Amino acid sequence: IKKRDTAVGILVDVSGSTAEKCDGDEPILDIEKRSALILGEGLSVVGDRFALYGFTGNGRQNSEFYIFKEFDDEWNNETKQVLYGAHPGSSTRMGVAVRHAGRKLSECPARKKILIVITDGKPMDSGYDAATRYAQHDVRKANEENQLLGINSFCISTEENKMEDLDIMFPRGRYVIIKHLNELSQALSKLYIGITK
Repeated sequence: IKKRDTAVGILVDVSGSTAEKCDGDEPILDIEKRSALILGEGLSVVGDRFALYGFTGNGRQNSEFYIFKEFDDEWNNETKQVLYGAHPGSSTRMGVAVRHAGRKLSECPARKKILIVITDGKPMDSGYDAATRYAQHDVRKANEENQLLGINSFCISTEENKMEDLDIMFPRGRYVIIKHLNELSQALSKLYIGITK
């Protein structure tokens, strides 16, 4: 098969911590949005189908999932403005967002399906017990469920997530840890090239 047939879902953490400034300069969320925009520009040129989503939450009854661009939406100035309109929310309830993004990806007709999660911190929300690593195992289970749907999940995270946590959530080395968020755009592009070539 010579023709590219790839669909990628980009899931951006828009929790409250993304309001913090990176190195006292720029809000974390602005860096995430700019990096997603740059990748989107590249994907539109290559011709890969892609969607952009955001997630946050405040308890299991209030998980928020934002749609910035669906697979069938045009990549234009209006869509980009929707992405840039994202604002920091509450907690980092990741597992349910990974499941929902996976469901959307599963409905997209493509031979290769990829989910990329961009996060500045570890999964955290009310009802999570840090001592049990329930949140990390919930993300792992969500990724296993997506794998059964033919979806491969990857993560780009800051050092807020330790390697042992990411090994639980995205096993078999399906993650990249960056020291500084200003490395995000380059790391995101390199990851995408590496997993789609």
